[in-house]
Amino acid sequence: MDYDVRDRTFVSAQIKEKNDNDKITQTAFLSTKAGSSVPNSEILNEALSERPLTPLSRCLQVSLPAENIQTAAAAFIKEPSACNKGLSDIALIHAKVYCFTHQFLFSRLENLALQRLTQLLLKCNTPTDPFFLGLADAIRLVYGVTPKSKPNDPARELLSQYVALKYTILLEETIRALIVEGGDFMIDITYKLARRVSISGTSTQSLEGLVNELEMTVSRLEQHTENQTYLLKRAEEEILE
Repeated sequence: MDYDVRDRTFVSAQIKEKNDNDKITQTAFLSTKAGSSVPNSEILNEALSERPLTPLSRCLQVSLPAENIQTAAAAFIKEPSACNKGLSDIALIHAKVYCFTHQFLFSRLENLALQRLTQLLLKCNTPTDPFFLGLADAIRLVYGVTPKSKPNDPARELLSQYVALKYTILLEETIRALIVEGGDFMIDITYKLARRVSISGTSTQSLEGLVNELEMTVSRLEQHTENQTYLLKRAEEEILE
């Protein structure tokens, strides 16, 4: 875990990609400025509900840390770790660093801790039960420390996004404790899962419409083939006569 922030800068020049939410927020703002009678929050909520969940790699406004680190001897390449209890302990450490720096306004270290946590979650594409049970402690810590009054806290957004994206592969026993506890975390998860279901339903309807169009196209082609076969047969008969 590298928390050396010397010679690191977290300024706009280092930002490679903005979160999709930023673009949507800007659109909502500009729409209102142009004379729209719909409040910004309604436009934003409607736009968010019509698109899939943002991938974890794009949840951060700052870029992810490099996998290759240049040392005096050679380039050091970080090897992927197994998604187990040990990795969840590291996630909890990143969460503790984030909460500490968030409370005492160490913004550079706060961003770095968030980067490390994101990088770790990206490695755990298929979370195991021991990993998630440990990650649950990080979730409780972040939601317990970060204020409810601040909307869209990046650590809350990151953790809830990860669980929502992996929800279907998590065992019921694994996530049951968090469900029973309820609170802001489950509110965030419910909202994100509702978006997943909504998008899934829209995709299913689109596929059904496409299948119907293809069936109609096939039917027309079959009819055209029959007509051509009939005309060809008549032409052959006329030639033989």
